[in-house]
Amino acid sequence: MASCLKNTAATVASVLLLSACIDSQDSTSDEDAGLSANKPQQQTQQATAIQPPAVQTDIVNIDGIELELLDNGGGCQLKDSSQTRYLKPMAPCYFVRQAGSLQSIKNGSTTVIAVVGTPVNKQKCGQEVQGLLINNGSIEISENLGQGSIFCADKGLDGFTFSLF
Repeated sequence: MASCLKNTAATVASVLLLSACIDSQDSTSDEDAGLSANKPQQQTQQATAIQPPAVQTDIVNIDGIELELLDNGGGCQLKDSSQTRYLKPMAPCYFVRQAGSLQSIKNGSTTVIAVVGTPVNKQKCGQEVQGLLINNGSIEISENLGQGSIFCADKGLDGFTFSLF
């Protein structure tokens, strides 16, 4: 009988110890849950406070459509009347012009223009160029990218580069 009481006392002590551990973990996870519930709000406030507004780098009007290029934290964005989308070249980015006018190529009913970005040390020059295809008011961004050279927004592009888009 004495050994039964000894075993029962040991079992009770083990159960008490385990329940104390479980209670401790539950209160810790409750505290963690309270802290993590505040994290999304804190992160949103920090992101809002840190990110400066997008800055316009270039604007054109083509086929009755106003297109704007924005530098949004180093990302090049294309904005028209209905949407804002990111382009592949990095900001600042510029529309390609030749002799001071927007350079465009007609391909049937589609007008092709280009955007230079991913800057180098020359003003309005970059390592990448991407095409915009405008057809009946619809704007499609070319998946293809001109790379491997330096492209300058004020110097125009050759026909080969436009053919990439």
